[in-house]
Amino acid sequence: MLKKNIGIVEDQTLVAELLKDYLETLNFDCCGVANNLTKARKLVEDQQPDAMLLDIDLNGVESGLDLAPLLHQKGIPFIVLSDLQDANTFKTVMEGRPAHYLEKPVSLITLRNALFSALPAAAKPAKLDGGNMLQVKDKQDFTLLIPISDIVYVHSDQGGCEVHYWDNNESRLNRKVELGTLIGLHQKMDPESIWQVHRSYLVNKKFITSFSPSGLRLKHTNALIPIGKTYRQQIMNWCQNL
Repeated sequence: MLKKNIGIVEDQTLVAELLKDYLETLNFDCCGVANNLTKARKLVEDQQPDAMLLDIDLNGVESGLDLAPLLHQKGIPFIVLSDLQDANTFKTVMEGRPAHYLEKPVSLITLRNALFSALPAAAKPAKLDGGNMLQVKDKQDFTLLIPISDIVYVHSDQGGCEVHYWDNNESRLNRKVELGTLIGLHQKMDPESIWQVHRSYLVNKKFITSFSPSGLRLKHTNALIPIGKTYRQQIMNWCQNL
């Protein structure tokens, strides 16, 4: 699958660089950054992006929302990013019919979920061995195929990622160390089933037995999985719907 091209309209250099880093981490291509409407329109016409990230306030003079009619005309979804969250701004943004409206500073996980929602084709996790197996390679270069549905949780530390999975044949929780990064591992999974709940933890939602702001309890383990502050409200909302 080809990478999706995402354009950025943002007048703050540091914010634009952070968004570019996020896109690279999420395996998207940034096809350009524009800091005003003239450059933004040229970016859209020249690059034909798959989606756009729009800042509202451009140098205190222009608004990224003025790009909305052109994007709708071309069928390009866009996500609005702003630290303006008052009622009038919200009404104005909604009139532009964005795919999502995100509050700055935006987190990696929030941006990922918004992009995957706006671009369903890009949201499909990488498939391995029939699409339901995770290929894990350890320090001894041994490879193990683990059914993704059997993964209970993943914990990342400096030594790699510990994949804790339920072995139905032996009726016990096993652990395998994967040398990759947590984000890289998560991209191989379905984000609707395997949730990132902390910068160091992924959990399989089907194994959640109880939850509170302090953490999650999972079937097959006594471990209390922490919920990071960045993820807390979103995870609490999701858990309410389990």
